[in-house]
Amino acid sequence: MENLLLIGMSQQLAMRRQMDILANNIANMNTTAFKSESVLFEQHLVKTDSAERPARSLAFVRDVATIRNLTEGRSEPTGNPLDLAIVGQGFFTIGTSEGTRYTRNGHFMLDPEGRLVTGEGDAVLDADGNEITIQPGETGLTITRDGSISTSAGPKGRIGLVSFENEAEMKKIGTSLYDTSQRTEPSTSAQVIQGTLEQSNVEPVIEVTKMMQLLRNYQEVSSVMQRADELSRQAIKEAGQIPQA
Repeated sequence: MENLLLIGMSQQLAMRRQMDILANNIANMNTTAFKSESVLFEQHLVKTDSAERPARSLAFVRDVATIRNLTEGRSEPTGNPLDLAIVGQGFFTIGTSEGTRYTRNGHFMLDPEGRLVTGEGDAVLDADGNEITIQPGETGLTITRDGSISTSAGPKGRIGLVSFENEAEMKKIGTSLYDTSQRTEPSTSAQVIQGTLEQSNVEPVIEVTKMMQLLRNYQEVSSVMQRADELSRQAIKEAGQIPQA
């Protein structure tokens, strides 16, 4: 009976972790370039042995990793010339106070100094790792598909687009930044679309359906655990009522 309760608790802990992931996906379904996540579970076997019972294995549930869905979100026009979407594999290069980071969230703007920055104020870097600055009075901002920038003052450089051998290994920071120790490679397949943003790849209907099924599973496990606890209490009570010889 105790083993049943322990197994049930392991299942509940795993389901709570999964619920947190689903809730985070739903909360970010409107976050630019957000990638949905899921939990990878594995069976953890524990061998038991006692004088009363033969050796056997108990199967517990353990979450071992969080898997990121790298599917590209749909591109949606915004009309804002500073909004950029990447089509294909690649990331924008961002300079932060903690070092170089990477993102697919192309919702950019100009700060008071004319630097092209993210919503958090971090600088968007060009292909040479330098900040991109648009001077006051410059007009006709144009960004081509290869990331080349030009204004009425002429060429302004090219946005740094990079790719990695294994995007799944990139460490997520916040909702849209990534860090990695992998070597960067210039992205040869990615294209930049001006006046467009990549949307989240979260499918709300699917995520809500998963959440509802998870709630039902959690309730079923709770019901089994409650029944097991009641049986254990009843057994203890009846054992205490056995007349002593």
